[in-house]
Amino acid sequence: MNILDLILFSVANLKRNKMRTLLTIAGVVVGIAAIVFLVSLGFGLQNLVETQIGSMKELTQVQVDPNSAKLDKAAVKKLEKIDGVKWVSPAYYLSAQMFIRNRKVDVTMYSLKPKHLEAEGVKADVGKTFSSDTSKEIIVSRAALKVFDLLEAKSILGKKAKVNIFMKDKSGNIALKIKDKNQVQHMKIVGVAKGTKEAAIYTPIKNLDGLDIKHYDKAIIKTKNREAVKSIKEQVTKMGYKATSIKDTISEIQGYFRVAQVILGIFGMIALFVASIGIFNTMTISLLERTHEIGVMKAIGGTNKDIRRVFLFEAAQIGIWGGIFGLTGGWIGGLVLNYLVNLLAISFKGQSSSMFLIPWQFGAIAVFFALLVSWLAGLYPARRAGKLNPIEAIRYE
Repeated sequence: MNILDLILFSVANLKRNKMRTLLTIAGVVVGIAAIVFLVSLGFGLQNLVETQIGSMKELTQVQVDPNSAKLDKAAVKKLEKIDGVKWVSPAYYLSAQMFIRNRKVDVTMYSLKPKHLEAEGVKADVGKTFSSDTSKEIIVSRAALKVFDLLEAKSILGKKAKVNIFMKDKSGNIALKIKDKNQVQHMKIVGVAKGTKEAAIYTPIKNLDGLDIKHYDKAIIKTKNREAVKSIKEQVTKMGYKATSIKDTISEIQGYFRVAQVILGIFGMIALFVASIGIFNTMTISLLERTHEIGVMKAIGGTNKDIRRVFLFEAAQIGIWGGIFGLTGGWIGGLVLNYLVNLLAISFKGQSSSMFLIPWQFGAIAVFFALLVSWLAGLYPARRAGKLNPIEAIRYE
């Protein structure tokens, strides 16, 4: 019996009881659709997060923090000489008090190179950036302005602010006493930045040259390309510093999503397992109904192998059609839910996005998995049919 005969014969047998066949296929469809829907949700969310992170400039940055080695001017020069480094931006973090209109607020003062503000994710959405590397200017975060009840950010642009800078003592504690005249500075507010919940101000690092600060709190390395990040991190670590990059975060995110996809897939597989029981039941009933027919087939020359292949082809057809329709159902379900979510997001003035993604490899695996489960479910009934005694099978009514 050739392949074409097996296919035609198995299709004819499945058509004998259309309702039972449709219900069995429906069970596979539900299982595969659940797997495709849930796992594609995981793929979609992962892709959404990675796309947003992947567009960030931080992917070509390495953050350097002191570890066993201290960060000073000499260390920065060494970092700049590493192959693949575009530039290095050191930074100080200091506690300070800012006075505007006879009111004060405790802030964190970030001092860094003006042209490298973006390395800290700082952008003046109101006003402008610093006019030079030595300008007595500051950019204020919106969180700091809320303390002053200044609803209109533009109202403080160009205003002078008094800033008291607090140094750390030898033990690393903040000393609240002003001991150096350079700790009190009057700076012009040139911009207001959003994107941070911290009350903070930003100023050119050269404004603190007069203070007795020997070590930087951290440095940002800008690499020439993404491929250089890994080697630069390794070299920085060998120098005794702690090196981190946004790529580390992406790797962690990928790990979390892989676990989530497995968990979601397990929920769908439970439904497919239930469907496999239905396939086993259908094939077993079919065996009992066709025992006499099997005896006739063996009497006219049908081999045990031919009988097994007929039943396995029937089970395989259930799996293939269930897999195809299940894949289609899961895809349509994802489109519908994605449309509803985007509709809701747009109504709240949010951005539309795709929450579902079905890689073609996963789609092919889903259909193959449905075929495999169906084949395994039909294996025992097929073997049992092949072992039937032809004389006893013919006598069976």
